[in-house]
Amino acid sequence: MEKIVRQGTSKAPQVILDPENGIISLAGRSILEDTISFYDPIINWLIEYITFPKDTTINIAFEYFNSTSARILLILLQTTQQIKKSGYRLTINWYYDENDENIKESGMDFASLVKEEFNFILKKP
Repeated sequence: MEKIVRQGTSKAPQVILDPENGIISLAGRSILEDTISFYDPIINWLIEYITFPKDTTINIAFEYFNSTSARILLILLQTTQQIKKSGYRLTINWYYDENDENIKESGMDFASLVKEEFNFILKKP
């Protein structure tokens, strides 16, 4: 598997998928017009990754995401549950700004939906 790094834009998140170090990171904004075509390669990468996983850390540091991105994010988080079922450690870090309770609450909602413990981390200014 190859490492994938995509730089973020004003509408698309920064993406880091690092199989060697077990890192999955999404950061920035996700307000894409064609969410499916952006996230399809990420989901395909993840499906391949979970066949031979390792201890994995997921870092999510969104500033904003729309409802379509939220649905895709839920699919991604549900898919990663296979990592734990395979006997590996799964750590999910959810970053939020001090003045952005909506992002923090969204993380709590995702944690509840996937029945997983998230680490809620305040971003440093």
